[in-house]
Formats: sequence, structure tokens, C-alpha cells
Amino acid sequence: MRLTRLPSGALQVDIDGDNLNVRKTLHANGDFDLALRADDDLFAVVRRGEHVRVSRRNLTVDLGTEALRETDLDQLQQVLAGSTAVRRFRAMRSMLAPATRCTGLGAAVDVIDMLIGVLKGEPPTPSPATTAPTVSTMSDVDDEAEIDNSNCYLNWVAEVVAAWNDYEGCIYSFAWYNPLREVCAFAWIIRVESAWFRLVGCSSIPIKGGSCDVEGEDLLR
Repeated sequence: MRLTRLPSGALQVDIDGDNLNVRKTLHANGDFDLALRADDDLFAVVRRGEHVRVSRRNLTVDLGTEALRETDLDQLQQVLAGSTAVRRFRAMRSMLAPATRCTGLGAAVDVIDMLIGVLKGEPPTPSPATTAPTVSTMSDVDDEAEIDNSNCYLNWVAEVVAAWNDYEGCIYSFAWYNPLREVCAFAWIIRVESAWFRLVGCSSIPIKGGSCDVEGEDLLR
């Protein structure tokens, strides 16, 4: 797992493992490019402003994150169905050690997983990325990858909690069957991503020589 700051200022997360390659590039304005590849299966998501494009093989769905129709959600499920890349990514994420998930890279993995969940129509649930790791949990993380217990960390906590509260308020403004409830989930994940970008930008998470590596068995439970 590598975290790199590009010359443009964007943050790039790379995950390279057996039969799984992931790259996500996140820009300061919230735009991102995500690609998950496993064997011949490539799953890609691109966000530009209020528009999201999801593609896999010969299927592409364009979404407006401020307005969704049930047909949009049905098409999304067709794109996601049977994706080896998505399945392997989520399996990898489930095996990450708690110490790894309490790092900037670990939080990045959680945010990708939450995005996939939103696309699949899963109700968002709190996770280390949305509840923020406790100081006692963080004490066991290697100093080279630990999230700084400073104003940066406190701002991260405050923003993800506020985003979660706004999400809960948003979904109850729509009937349970209304596809616009998914708009609430998109708004939530975008806020969490932005909070992660700011956390990495202002805290002591190192990006030495362009990258910070976490490798091998230390990643896993």
C-alpha cells in the first residue's frame, strides 16, 4: 500500500497484491478517479463535480449525485454484478489488521469500501473511517503511519461525525422507497473523502520521497 502526493497536489493511493490492483487519485476539490483490477476485470469510478461515471467492461452508467432515478440504481447493479475486482477488494479490506485501519492508508481503504457500498445500495454503517480511531487504539500503530493526535485529528473527528448526523437527517426526509435517499449517501461519502484529504494534508502522516509504504504480513490480522 502506498500513499503519494502528486505534483498537482492530488493524493494517490495504490494497493498492489496478488490478483488485485487498486489506484485512487483524489483531488482537493473532491473529484476522484478509482480503478480496481483483478485478472481481466476492471471496475472504474470517476467523479467530476456532481456527476459520477461507473464502468465495467462494456457497461457504463452516468449518475447525477443530486438526483437519482430507480432506473439508475438498477443499471448500477448490472455494472457491479459479478465483479471479481470488487469482491477481492472487499475481501482484502475485511482482512486488514486494526492497526492498519487506524492509519491514513487504512482510512483510505475504508472510504473506498464505503463508496462501493453506496453504489451497491447498502445503507452506510459507521466504520473506523467514519467513527475515527480512538487514541488508545492508535497507540499501537507504528509512528511512521500513525494519525497525529492534534487539531488535524480533532477536525477529522468533528467533520465525519457532522457528516454522519447530516446523513441521518437527510434520509428521514424521504420515504423509505424513494431513490433520492441514495443522494444522501453520496453527499455523506463525498464529505468523508474531503475530510480525509484535509487530514492527510495537515497532519504528521508522512509522505516521504513521494510515498509511504505498508507491506507484507503487518497489513493483515
